[in-house]
Amino acid sequence: PSSGDLKNILSDSIFGIDKDKEAVHLTAFSLCLAICDELSPKEIWDDLQFDDLTEYNIVHQDFFEWKKNNQNHYDTYDLIIGNPPFVRGNDNASVWNLKRKKIEIPQKQLSLKFLCESVDLLKDSALLCLIIKASSLLYNSSSQDFKKALFSNFNIKQLLDFTPLGRNKCLWDGADVAACTVFLRNEKHDNT
Repeated sequence: PSSGDLKNILSDSIFGIDKDKEAVHLTAFSLCLAICDELSPKEIWDDLQFDDLTEYNIVHQDFFEWKKNNQNHYDTYDLIIGNPPFVRGNDNASVWNLKRKKIEIPQKQLSLKFLCESVDLLKDSALLCLIIKASSLLYNSSSQDFKKALFSNFNIKQLLDFTPLGRNKCLWDGADVAACTVFLRNEKHDNT
């Protein structure tokens, strides 16, 4: 593909939000470098001029604030990938409003609040993949209602539990972190 085609893919198809300004700039820079990998040195020298991806595509903002101010982005995305923080939130992270029903978020876990809020942004049948804190979802006895709501309203394609690897300090630079990855499709599970 030409440099123009690659730049169009970037500007039309890749979006991100992060609270950390350095992460935003690093992501934009990495995406620009990825374009360079696909072009010859002559094409880079003659044809390539980068747009500032941090103006629209890779946004420096709190995800929840962005979502509140951008409701026109609901049902917009084909794929959402993320690694939200593994911390407890405040009272704003305590409830999932799902189809006019309030579901308690286990331990006010912020990564689960990201999961709840992200599904609103998915098109029908679109895919979401998040790395979240495993203990709040998988090993918490108070998460039964949350799990029931999640598994009955979405098609969980895969759930990978990395807790044993974290406990053995084989991941995350030796940190003991109980993490799992959730792959879900924005559709009801087909039991057939």
